[in-house]
Amino acid sequence: MVVGILADISIAGKRTKIVDGHPRLGVAVGDVAAIVWPLLCSTAKAKYYLLTCKPVSGEETALGIATDLANGSQSAIRRTKYSLNNWLRRGRTDI
Repeated sequence: MVVGILADISIAGKRTKIVDGHPRLGVAVGDVAAIVWPLLCSTAKAKYYLLTCKPVSGEETALGIATDLANGSQSAIRRTKYSLNNWLRRGRTDI
């Protein structure tokens, strides 16, 4: 799951279920999921998915995202991605 949510855009197949099952296993979420999910989808949604272990389906997101990106300004999308990833670059000393 972590690799999928750290990608620029995460798209999964129709039957794919993305889930973080830490609480179901009796383990607290304290890894990348606790840091990245709130940044990607809001703290409220992150709490919902991480506390309930409810899956997110690939069908919910894939087609809409692909269409939006294909129809958008490619240069604006590229520059926006660069700006959004700036905080990651600043946190690393080897980049």
